[in-house]
Amino acid sequence: IQFDLFPEDIGIRLENNLDNTVLFDRPTSSYGKSLAGQTTHEVMPIYSKKRGNQTYRFTIEDSHGDGLCCSNGDGSYELYIGDVVEGQPLLSGSSFGSEAVWLITVPSSSPPTARLLQCYRGYCF
Repeated sequence: IQFDLFPEDIGIRLENNLDNTVLFDRPTSSYGKSLAGQTTHEVMPIYSKKRGNQTYRFTIEDSHGDGLCCSNGDGSYELYIGDVVEGQPLLSGSSFGSEAVWLITVPSSSPPTARLLQCYRGYCF
């Protein structure tokens, strides 16, 4: 995450889409003001008790409702499969309102994919 001027507004979460198990959670206010304009890297493990194709939800939220771009600095986010140096970029963004929700599909026999979901009043499709 490359933070804008208000990192305390940002939260991220990774959940197993099948059973809603939260695999990683940094609620809003987890990041301190000292990270304004800075970059931080988080490691989020993806695992499941079931074999075969898996789906996950990645959510980034902004409690102020203005995303990471533009009126309060030029922030952004990226998610990689593997590490940042050798990994494969999977999704990225900067401009969103209160949240951006991605559906990540991890097939057992091909590379993962990500799709940005449309959300309205807590329902995403």
